[in-house]
Amino acid sequence: MSGMRGRGSKGPGDGRIDATPPKGGSMSPRNIQETQVYKEGQAGVKRFWSNYTTMLKTQFQRMSRAEQEGMITRLCQIVTIGSAMLVTSLFYSFLPLFLRVFALPVMFLAAYWAGTKVVSPIMIVRYDQYLNREF
Repeated sequence: MSGMRGRGSKGPGDGRIDATPPKGGSMSPRNIQETQVYKEGQAGVKRFWSNYTTMLKTQFQRMSRAEQEGMITRLCQIVTIGSAMLVTSLFYSFLPLFLRVFALPVMFLAAYWAGTKVVSPIMIVRYDQYLNREF
């Protein structure tokens, strides 16, 4: 059984790692945000996000007006359906079984309609200055 302890278990080191900070006036970082690795990682993530948003902007600008409006409509549908499903999940367990059967499809269809007919036209008018013009 003594072989299970690992190599070097006999002696003063006992196979343990000393993780105590060095004594003296060393200039070690006080937290992880001060380390060079963290700063390089943060710069990389910022560069990635900047490149991603630039790519989205250029791809959106290359679309025709109809494609831009279609994308806005689709995003509005996604957000309204997701919001409706979240709200439904909050009170779904309190509904009687008979209403549960109808609540989910009714909420889904109502959210789809609201996203397409109400929210989407408002967002298209609001962001009209950023959309391509039709000539």
